[in-house]
Amino acid sequence: MSKTIRRKRRTLHLKAFWVLLLLTAFLVPHATAEFLPTEGLNTAVALYYQGKFEESLERLRSLARSSPGDVQIQLNYIRLLREVGRYDEALPVLGRLVANHPKHTGYRLAMVSAVYLGGYYDRVIQLTTADDDAAILFWRGLALAESGKTAAAIKTLEDSIAKEPFNPSAHFHLGRLYAQTGDLTKADLHYRKTLTQDANWSAVFFPLSQVNLALGKPQTAFDLLTKAKNVFPADPRLAPAMAKLTSAYPGIGQKPTEALADPAKIVPPTVAALAKNREKIPEIRIGLAEKVKEVIIKTGGPYLLAAADTTPVLEGSAGHLLRFRLGPEGMTVTVNNGVELLKTGQPLTLVYKKPEHTTVIFNLDFGQGWYWAGRENRAYRGALEFLPRKDGLTIVNRLNIEEYLYSVVPSEMSANWPAAALCAQAVAARTYTWANLGRFASRGFDLLASVVSQAYNGVKAESPAAHAAVDSTRGLILTYDGKPIGAFFSANSGGYSEDSENLWRFTAPYLKANPDPKLTFRMPLPPEDLADWLTKCPRTASSHPDYSARSAYRWTYWLSRQELEARLGLGDKLGAIKELRTAGRGASGRVRTVLIRGDKGEHRLSGEAIRRTLGGLRSTLFTVEPKLGKDGRPEYFIFTGGGWGHGIGLDQSGAAGLAAEGWDFRQILSHYYPGAILESIY
Repeated sequence: MSKTIRRKRRTLHLKAFWVLLLLTAFLVPHATAEFLPTEGLNTAVALYYQGKFEESLERLRSLARSSPGDVQIQLNYIRLLREVGRYDEALPVLGRLVANHPKHTGYRLAMVSAVYLGGYYDRVIQLTTADDDAAILFWRGLALAESGKTAAAIKTLEDSIAKEPFNPSAHFHLGRLYAQTGDLTKADLHYRKTLTQDANWSAVFFPLSQVNLALGKPQTAFDLLTKAKNVFPADPRLAPAMAKLTSAYPGIGQKPTEALADPAKIVPPTVAALAKNREKIPEIRIGLAEKVKEVIIKTGGPYLLAAADTTPVLEGSAGHLLRFRLGPEGMTVTVNNGVELLKTGQPLTLVYKKPEHTTVIFNLDFGQGWYWAGRENRAYRGALEFLPRKDGLTIVNRLNIEEYLYSVVPSEMSANWPAAALCAQAVAARTYTWANLGRFASRGFDLLASVVSQAYNGVKAESPAAHAAVDSTRGLILTYDGKPIGAFFSANSGGYSEDSENLWRFTAPYLKANPDPKLTFRMPLPPEDLADWLTKCPRTASSHPDYSARSAYRWTYWLSRQELEARLGLGDKLGAIKELRTAGRGASGRVRTVLIRGDKGEHRLSGEAIRRTLGGLRSTLFTVEPKLGKDGRPEYFIFTGGGWGHGIGLDQSGAAGLAAEGWDFRQILSHYYPGAILESIY
């Protein structure tokens, strides 16, 4: 179908819709009550959660026709139509609701947003005024921008933010509009506001880099391009932009850090070591880095460098700057001014004579693939192992489990949070560690130092509160049927934790979908109720203002169709994307599968691949609807969601919220891991 035919057809649909809206205002009787869910609706909801989208939609269509006065059926029918971008079908139904409930602000907001998302920008402007509330002003501002009325759009979005300051989406679009007008200072301001309110808006990195380059800040632009590459390496804009930047500013990004330029400024810290029964605590081996060609460290005390068979190779003292470099002939170790100490093809281990000494590793990469990725100097307790491999060095930190947890607990949870929450985190982290010993044995270690296992940021993360939590729970783990449980945890459940079976396809009685104690409902919610719940910020333990960032609990993200196509890289098989829909939900409402349809075929995403592929979404607890372009195809997919992480097991924000209400760590663990038993392993 040609673009001209599409436009004519959409124009006819639009005219018919507005005629119908006017007629319904006079012809449809005013509804007197909102009906409770019917059996038919329950069936439609079950089909929707099972992933039978079309069957659910068809049942709701039939129910909507036979029960025009049942508001709940109408709303759920509209919700499914919105999810697949069938706004021409949804708008007449919405029109009847608005006509029947002219004072219902929620229905009016739904109408305005659907009209905008359907591409009818002039009608949005006609339906709204400059005196509307913040939510409606947001859509009015976007419609003004699409209509070419940039100055009016900017003022309207600024007015929306004045009424409701927290709106990362509004700041994102304001940044784009100010950049278009050439006001780079304000573009920079609003793009940064987007990231301040929700650091997960990685789509900001590239345009913000270009704004800073134009503002004469090449280093900032380089850093932002690097961040963009970390989260979306396939972005076709990055290579030419980076080439242009490095051509204009030779050597940028290659400057040594201040620490390497003057290593005398870095002093490895001395730490408090466990004084009692150290020999009873098993060791853990943490993979800090792999495929490294060279690493530089600084020693914090007298040390031994030993071969794999524990034979001492050489001794050294505090303050040595050691460089380990892998070459064709093996691993070379040099000290301070480049004096070669030895060359070997065997693994080496650096061990201190006293446990309070630490080692600084310079320029260590962390968070690769996430928006917080970076590089810094980090200090670590215990021994360091340097394992030569064909593709580079593997660096392993070996230390006892309790001292490892001294860093894990505050790396995973703020040390300023309540003691009961820190204790619950300590037990969960110890259990996870104990259950996963040897997990990456083929790679030379037990666990990774990243969130792939559990965050481990070294000595800098440690704090007295975290030490106290680890010490007070020393040796305690959670078990079920005499075995350590899979003590998974995530940052924020959004108010409802998930069932392990729905994400990872294994059943654990202690990892079931679990609502926050303050919630008065249980899943499954009908689609419209789920969308409404995810739009609002109801008070739960997970949303406690002291222990939960607002954007971690409730969030919105705009993903362009072009970015999604680039992330998938399936152009030959999929073609241009024309639809994205959910294809099943778990017991907490989280999406189990996403179906993406293109001109040439379709593709499914399941489990953690959903978050990773769809722009690094904070969680899979979301609703989605497209914003259509002039050609009737999706231009953006707008995700509205809740929570941060997989949502299985301990909710870290929720644990802090419960602790603030007086729960102790045993009660918290019992809530998130029902049926698990606390046991001491040493």
